[in-house]
Amino acid sequence: MKLLIASDPHLGLNRSANFTAESSAAREAESRCMLDEILLDTVHDAAICAGDFFDKFSNSESLLLDSLQYAARFKFILAGNHDLSNRVSAKSSLEVVNRVLDNVVFDIEVYQMAGVATHFVSHCLTQDLFEHSLAQLLARENTRNLLFLHCNYDIPFEQDYASLNLSAQRAEQLLEKFDHIFIGHVHTPSDHFDNRLHVVGSHFPTAFDNLTDKRHLVYDSATNTVESIWHWKADEHVYVGMPDSAPDGKQFYDFTSPCDPKLVVKLFKQGAFGVRVPCKVSQRQSVKVETFERLPDVIARELREKDLDLFELWTELSNAD
Repeated sequence: MKLLIASDPHLGLNRSANFTAESSAAREAESRCMLDEILLDTVHDAAICAGDFFDKFSNSESLLLDSLQYAARFKFILAGNHDLSNRVSAKSSLEVVNRVLDNVVFDIEVYQMAGVATHFVSHCLTQDLFEHSLAQLLARENTRNLLFLHCNYDIPFEQDYASLNLSAQRAEQLLEKFDHIFIGHVHTPSDHFDNRLHVVGSHFPTAFDNLTDKRHLVYDSATNTVESIWHWKADEHVYVGMPDSAPDGKQFYDFTSPCDPKLVVKLFKQGAFGVRVPCKVSQRQSVKVETFERLPDVIARELREKDLDLFELWTELSNAD
C-alpha cells in the first residue's frame, strides 16, 4: 500500500498584508492547482490530509461546495485548529464535509489499512487534553503503525487552544510504539529521529513566513519507508534581495530595502502573488528611549497627541497605587 500524505491546504485563505485582493485570489487558485497535481500525478492507494483543510472554520456555501471535490479525494482528513471553533455549539464547514463524505477525524481514531494500524489524534482545545490523548496511545500495545497529529513540534511556550505542542521527549516515547509520526500544522517541513518523525509542511506557501520548499509524502507499507516528493522550489519562485535587482516572473518578492511603489504595482500587474517591502519609519515615528524609567512619559506624550481618551486612561492607571 502507498499512502499519500499532504497537509494544510487552508482552502479559502484570503491574505491582505503584502497581497492585493486579486493576487491573493491568484495564490489561492495556484494552491488548488498544486493540490490537484499532487493528488492526480502521485501514484498512491489512499490519501490523508494532516489538518487545516479549510482556513476558517465557517465558510460560504459556494466555497464549501467547491471544496468537496478535493475532500472526496482524501481517504481521511484530520481536523486541525483552523477547521474547528473553540465554541462547542458552533458547527464547522468540515463537519458539513463529514456529513457528506464521512471521512473526517475529529477525535482519537484507529483505522486498519492493508495491515497497517493508522492512528489519528485531531486538534483539541487544550494542551492538557492533547497530553491525555497521547497518554492513551502510549498505553496501547506495540503494533506496526502510523500516528497522525496536528500540532507544533518541540516548541516550548505557553499553549493556547490554537497551538498544541509535541515535545521531543514525548515524541521519543511515542516512537517506541509507532513506526512513523506525521505532523500537520507547521507550514515549514522537517524530519527528525532518523526520518521517522515528519513535519509535513503546507503543500503551498500561505504567507511570507513559510516561503520554503514544499513537499508531499508517500508512505510505502511494503518497505515501511517514507519518501519526500518536492513539488515547489523556493529558489524558482521567490526573490529575496534589493529591489533594483528584482527579476521578472517570480511569485513572491521579499525586498530587503524600501523601493519605489511603482515597482510594487508593476510586479503585481505581472502576476506576482505577494510583494513585501520593509516599512520606512520617519524621524518623527522613531522614538529613542534612554531608560525604562522614561518609557511611561514617552507613552503619555504619544497618547496625548493621538488619543485623549486613552491618554486619560493611561494617566489614571499610571497614578494608581
